[in-house]
Amino acid sequence: MFKRMTTSLSKPPLAVFFMKDSWVRALLYLFFLPLLLIIPLLIQSTIQKGMSISRYDALVQVIQKEFTTQNTSISNGILTYESSLKINIDYFFIHLGDQETERSQIVLKFETEDIVLYMSNTEFARKSYEDINLTDHDFSDYSLENSRKLANSIKVFYDEQDIFFMADLIIIYRDGLYNYVFYVFLMVIMMMLFVPQIQIPYRYRFKLSIYLSTILIFIQLILALFGLSQLEFISIFALYFYHIWAYRSMKTIQKGVIL
Repeated sequence: MFKRMTTSLSKPPLAVFFMKDSWVRALLYLFFLPLLLIIPLLIQSTIQKGMSISRYDALVQVIQKEFTTQNTSISNGILTYESSLKINIDYFFIHLGDQETERSQIVLKFETEDIVLYMSNTEFARKSYEDINLTDHDFSDYSLENSRKLANSIKVFYDEQDIFFMADLIIIYRDGLYNYVFYVFLMVIMMMLFVPQIQIPYRYRFKLSIYLSTILIFIQLILALFGLSQLEFISIFALYFYHIWAYRSMKTIQKGVIL
């Protein structure tokens, strides 16, 4: 697997020799490669555990704009409210009061005396307001200072729950895999349209694109490590270039190797 990875990155025309790999080997490679995309999160978790700075900032903004209402407060560790509130941050929700939750949701819920973590309508953890330094809070105050106070208390509870770290890992891998598979199929179709003179079976084209798309994952990994994910278009250009390079080099390969 390592040889296929290094060859696909450094000498894409030679990836043609992997087209006859078994489906088991090719699919194992397909499912393994997106695991590299979780490396930035693993590094971040060793430096700073818990909620990331970007997620915390997003939480403060959403609280200030959408998580305020009149006649709702926590006083001496007891929540009283007249109307319910609901916000979401990325993939999880924060509820106050009576709210219906979907089975697949991760929810932080403000209840009478505690903040509670639910996943798929099952309670996973709870903490009293005193334990998260929120014995008193006025939900009608939408000042930045008050929003940060609430966000800090939520972060205290959030940081103690491993489920968020696991969810982040799963989502990064899932999105990376979907993205990888999408571009593999896209490149197969594009090469059939743009390089029609190369006549090889579809199954070989698909396996070849699995290996040639290694460059996509590696550039995305590098961009994520340096906080430059907005430059993801670079990986798409590189992916297309690698495919054109490999297909146009096939004429130098003996026919018996390809077919």
